[in-house]
Amino acid sequence: MTKTTVEIDGHRLHLNALIMRERDVSYQRHGYLSADEWRTGLLWRKDREAPVKGADAPTTMTAMPPSRSPSSVEESPTTRRKRFGSHMSVMKSFPDSSISSPYYLVGSPESMSEKICIHWRAQITEWMYHLVDMLDLSREIVSISTFYLDQYHAKTHIDDEKAFQVVAMTSLHLAIKLHSRKKVAICAIASTGNGAVTVRDIEAMELSIMRCLDWHLFPPTSVSIIENFYPIIVSNPRDDGRGLLDNSLEFSLFLAELSVCSYPCVSVHPPSSIAIAAILLGFEYFDIPDETRDAFRRSVDGLAISVDSNSPEVEACGGLLRRLYALAMPADTFFVGG
Repeated sequence: MTKTTVEIDGHRLHLNALIMRERDVSYQRHGYLSADEWRTGLLWRKDREAPVKGADAPTTMTAMPPSRSPSSVEESPTTRRKRFGSHMSVMKSFPDSSISSPYYLVGSPESMSEKICIHWRAQITEWMYHLVDMLDLSREIVSISTFYLDQYHAKTHIDDEKAFQVVAMTSLHLAIKLHSRKKVAICAIASTGNGAVTVRDIEAMELSIMRCLDWHLFPPTSVSIIENFYPIIVSNPRDDGRGLLDNSLEFSLFLAELSVCSYPCVSVHPPSSIAIAAILLGFEYFDIPDETRDAFRRSVDGLAISVDSNSPEVEACGGLLRRLYALAMPADTFFVGG
């Protein structure tokens, strides 16, 4: 048995373990927001900003799209993922509640609880991405920390901005502590809180979060699933197709990262569905050959834990990812109308 075969078998085992874990009730998010509200909120930016800035004006969430031509790539998907974070200059410290987000619902929430749920979750996710980029950490940390945040909020129903801020910052600290090889001092996290959060606040909340989640602190993520699928996909690549597959991987990871900003993606769709939808959209975006797409679907069908790459859930998830990409990259119309 060759080393390549051993490695691929290892990725398959890891995929089965991740999918088995996502089906554990302890790792399923308990909803506390309306998915319909969030889907409606995807239409917010065009209706809200067009009268002020013009329909085509860039926002703080806008990055330049890459070329899809393999011979003239001006910006790689990897660079775009970084540019997406760097454009959020307002997120150098914990977001102020007055800052708007393209993922925010149309109009003003009637209650403080709705404001925190709908407005702040998107803001906080953007802030987390900016911070992990500044600290040169894996962006998967944001997927994990928002899992902690969502689970804790669903069980405790926070309705206070200060408490929500403490939970968010502690969730990020805990995710870094448990899942990152590169460690960050707790005082560094606290320093981003505009003076409102202390090290002692984070230390106290850390134990509260772990107990609330019953110590289930290792959630599966769509990023991890994508990263385990791709070695299988590229195990026997065509010589002229490896570069496109690498770009497709980065694009899929970018979509998975965007999904964290969207509550329906993470509360309704399991990580495996998000990952599969993101991979298929990456294939579509870079026009990956049909034989590679078919091989991917066979690899999905061949998992010990049954997963359907053609399910209505994956299709619905793909539609939501298309809209999220259109919001984040308004200058790129590839998915418009899709």
